[in-house]
Amino acid sequence: MCESGLGCMCMPYKDPFLLAAQILTIIAMFISWGVWWSFLFFALPALVLIQLAWCMPLSKCGFITAGVLGTIASMMNIVAGIVLIVAYNSCTMYGTNCFTSGTEIAYTSFIAVAVLSFIGACLWLAGSVLVLMFAFNGRFERALAKCRGEECAAPSPGVVAQPVAAAASAKPG
Repeated sequence: MCESGLGCMCMPYKDPFLLAAQILTIIAMFISWGVWWSFLFFALPALVLIQLAWCMPLSKCGFITAGVLGTIASMMNIVAGIVLIVAYNSCTMYGTNCFTSGTEIAYTSFIAVAVLSFIGACLWLAGSVLVLMFAFNGRFERALAKCRGEECAAPSPGVVAQPVAAAASAKPG
């Protein structure tokens, strides 16, 4: 938590699972956005929730929500990849070319976008699994316990930071 009434003083969750999930979801967001912009409806809230953990404490429910939204974004990427492959195959199966004048260009672009979609799905799923593992296997509780006991860095000269437990027990005035 690392708060002394002045906001976030340090990174509240120094867990390698969560850090990896945060980095993976940043990469996945850029790939998903490039494939289909409507992924933003699920991917952007998941990304924001996961990235908020860099600077502020989130509840366990926040991490579970981020994991579920990231899983939905992953499934949407998988569906988009399958739709792209099926759409290309259905157009070329009947000897027509629905998308471009050159068959090789259509094949390359559709397969490339489908592969990017599957890569984005894997990254979203990996990030979601790491976030959910952080929330459910005791890492969240250990991070909270560790952060409650550590001292926070002072935000500016002259401000003395106290551990959360000491700040909570101090009487005002």
